Amino acid sequence: MMTIAKFDRCDLINTPRSDKPSFTIWFSGCTQKCIGCYNYILWDKSKGFSCDVNTILELIFKECERLNINNVVLLGGEPMEQDHNDLLILSNELYKHKYNIWLYTGWDFNEIPDNIKQNLYTIKCGRYDESLKCDGIPSSTNQKFYRINKCNKWEEIYFN
Repeated sequence: MMTIAKFDRCDLINTPRSDKPSFTIWFSGCTQKCIGCYNYILWDKSKGFSCDVNTILELIFKECERLNINNVVLLGGEPMEQDHNDLLILSNELYKHKYNIWLYTGWDFNEIPDNIKQNLYTIKCGRYDESLKCDGIPSSTNQKFYRINKCNKWEEIYFN
């Protein structure tokens, strides 16, 4: 089971430089508790509801087909604190159906398991650090974005 705070079926914010909206999953639960976090309400897993991965996939497939969306964003809370097997099933199925999966995590890039990383399109990683706050994306200068390139290698990308 995964703990979901909400689903955003037409997110226009969390896929920078994309010309299409995303289907975004806001997970509940985060033990990092970064000072100044704008989603502090999602630290508490009780702020969400339990949902099995197959139900989540059915909803994504239905809504993304209806809205012609191919971006799926995983954020929260902390997506990497969800059940590993469920997260792996979710990312495997989305990848198999050719969705671009964006992961927003406070974990460092090297902490993300390879079997999940191999399914992702874009990763924002690094804890939010209020002393390094900046405008735009990312939210603090220590955070990094990575994208898989045409040679199937991860490279840092910049949005500002």
